Amino acid sequence: MADMICKQCGESFKPNRGRRHYCSRACYRAAMLEERGKRLTERFWSKVDKRGPDECWEWKPTLNTDRYCTFSIQGRSYKAHRIAYQLAIGDIPSGLCVCHSCDNPVCVNPAHLWLGTHAENMADMMRKGRQKTWDKDPNTKLTPDDVRAIHRSYRRGLVSMREVGERFGIAARTVSNILSGHEWAWIKEEAVAARAAGAERVKGATRS
Repeated sequence: MADMICKQCGESFKPNRGRRHYCSRACYRAAMLEERGKRLTERFWSKVDKRGPDECWEWKPTLNTDRYCTFSIQGRSYKAHRIAYQLAIGDIPSGLCVCHSCDNPVCVNPAHLWLGTHAENMADMMRKGRQKTWDKDPNTKLTPDDVRAIHRSYRRGLVSMREVGERFGIAARTVSNILSGHEWAWIKEEAVAARAAGAERVKGATRS
């Protein structure tokens, strides 16, 4: 039987009943992984409203509760803008966030994505004023200053969630949601960014 050319590596090989297209199991596995990656890539971009290179490419499926888009791979959900970065640009180093220069959480245009630390992402949010938006519920009893006071009170460890709730006329469960960031998330992010900036200032002072 004439030699065949491996579809993966391009080398010639002697075919047999178990090897007709690939010269080895390694080439076969590599080809299958490439095909799986190709199908995943096609499935991902089919869910995106691609426009001009400088415009937002918005995610078409339903958003999650954080207004971010998610993409399922083998039963697990991942934030779509992170997948877009990995498909178009490369790996995301451990500990880094994929941030939006356009401030549009449903955008997955790789040209609008950049890598930064959590502190850098929060600092960008504060610099652009995104933290100043009101909470999503217009009928809320609380003001942003109230929510900041709740964080301060509980962080000092002087009162319980129930006592904080009684002070502000809300349920202890609402206090829990605020402290965990499930409600008024931007206030919690604001506090994290402020603490991170303070820590950086302290480090700078000790180095000098």
